[in-house]
Amino acid sequence: MIVAYSSPHQIKYFILTNYPNCEKVLENNGIFVTTKDLNVVGTISCVVYLVSGLMIIVSSLCIVRYEVRQTAKNMFNQKTIKERGHVLNILSVIIATILFISALLIVKTNYYDPEEDSSLITAIAFTGLCGASIPNQIFIISRNSAYRSFLFKSNRVRQNSVSNAA
Repeated sequence: MIVAYSSPHQIKYFILTNYPNCEKVLENNGIFVTTKDLNVVGTISCVVYLVSGLMIIVSSLCIVRYEVRQTAKNMFNQKTIKERGHVLNILSVIIATILFISALLIVKTNYYDPEEDSSLITAIAFTGLCGASIPNQIFIISRNSAYRSFLFKSNRVRQNSVSNAA
């Protein structure tokens, strides 16, 4: 409203020049009159920004509230807590085993004779170090039946389309 402020003299002049038959409006102190087009644009843009900002804030708060409720439901479910613990334990055992074996293979290559070829063992060790996430992915696929069925379904579709093309 500060953007669209006009003095009482400007309001009176604007009404008398543009709306000469509406002089009774000046008797009411509660009537808001804008005297310039720039003031109208400023007022409308302020109102639009204010309302859209409030809508974004309210919708964000609703989304956050919903997410907090869903998280609280899932967190305090004892079965979910136990399952998470088992999955984390199995994943850490898989990663630790692969990384330990890979590290031992790398240490073993240090004790080879310089003339001996150790490229195969080094390649296996580095594959284990870089590919430690692959067994984890296999484990996750085996635990998630919906994802597993999706993968098998998409794999069958690809095999059928390849066999039909041949």
